[in-house]
Amino acid sequence: MKRRGNFYHSFLYIVLLTSVSSCTNNFLQRTTRSGLFNTGASPDGGATTLIVLNRVAKNAQDPSNVLDLVDDGSGTIGQFCITQDSTGTSTGSGNAGPTTCNCTFSYSKPDGTSESFDSPTVYRESNVIRCNYSNVPRTVSNVRVKIHITTAGSYSNEILLNLAVGSGQNLDLSNVDSYVRSERYQCRDSVFIPNLLDRNIYDPVQSEDPRLAYPLNFYTTNMGGTLSRYASSTSPATHQWNCPAIPNDPNAGFDLRVFSKAPDPSTNSRNIFPPAPGGFDRSSFNLARIQTGIFTVPVNAFIAPTIATATPTTSGSTSPPPIGYGAAPIPNGP
Repeated sequence: MKRRGNFYHSFLYIVLLTSVSSCTNNFLQRTTRSGLFNTGASPDGGATTLIVLNRVAKNAQDPSNVLDLVDDGSGTIGQFCITQDSTGTSTGSGNAGPTTCNCTFSYSKPDGTSESFDSPTVYRESNVIRCNYSNVPRTVSNVRVKIHITTAGSYSNEILLNLAVGSGQNLDLSNVDSYVRSERYQCRDSVFIPNLLDRNIYDPVQSEDPRLAYPLNFYTTNMGGTLSRYASSTSPATHQWNCPAIPNDPNAGFDLRVFSKAPDPSTNSRNIFPPAPGGFDRSSFNLARIQTGIFTVPVNAFIAPTIATATPTTSGSTSPPPIGYGAAPIPNGP
C-alpha cells in the first residue's frame, strides 16, 4: 500500500508541476513587468465591480515605493483606466502618467487610528496599473488596496497586502542564472521473484522485467544533491527502489514517455516527452532559485523515492527545500 501511495503522490506532483509550468509561461506573456506578488492576497468578496482586482504586487524595479495592481485578465484596467494629458483630454492607451483611475490605500496605524488616501497612477498597461505607496507609513505591516475609477465613482474589490512579504533577497529576472531547470528521471520498485526451483535464488529474468514494475517520475533541480541524499538515506523503504546510477539511461529499460490528455494544438500530438517536432516543449520548465519578483509560489515534489521537499515552517525542518519557485497564474476565460 505504501508503494501505491507513493505512486499517487508522485502522479499528483507530476500534474502539479506540469500545471505550474504552463501557468508560468502564460503568466509571463501577460505581465512580464510585474513585481512581487503577495501570496496572501484575496478579494473581499463584495458586489460586482467594473474592475476585478486579482493581485497586488511590489514592483520589481522599485519595491519600496511602487505597487503593481493586476486585474483578472479581462483587460478592464485598460478599458476604464484611461491616460490623460495635462488638460484632462483622453490620450487612449498611453503608458506613463496619471489615468482616470487612482489606487486607494487604507490601513490601521500602530496607535489604532485608521487612514485612507488615493494615489494617482504612475504607469498603465492593458491589465496592470502602478501607483506610488511611499506615503504609507513604514510602521504599517498591512494595507488594503483597491482601484478607484474616478470617472464612474466606482471601486474595484479590495485586496489585503502584507508589506512584509518580499522584503528579503531579489534576483535579476532578466539573467538566466536566476533560474534553475527542473530535471525528470525515473526509478521503479525493486521486485524480488524467486526461482521456480529454489525460492532462495533470485530470478533475474522475471525480477528485472520492466513490465512487472511500473516506473515513477521524480523531479529535481539539483541532481547531484538529490542522488547524494537518496544514497545516504537510512530508511529501508527508500532502498526498495531501483534508481539507475545514470539518470535516464536509455539502456535501463525504462519508458520515459509522458502523454497529455489533450493534444498540443500546434502538432495535434499528445506527446509531452519526447516533444513532437515543431511543437512547444511541454516536458521541461525553469524555476526561480529563490522567492523573488513574481516568483513567489514554492514548487514541491518527490525528488527521490520517499523523499519529498517541503516549504520550511520552522528553522529546524529536516525536509529538503522546494525545488524552486513559480509564478501564480492569472485566470483567463472560463
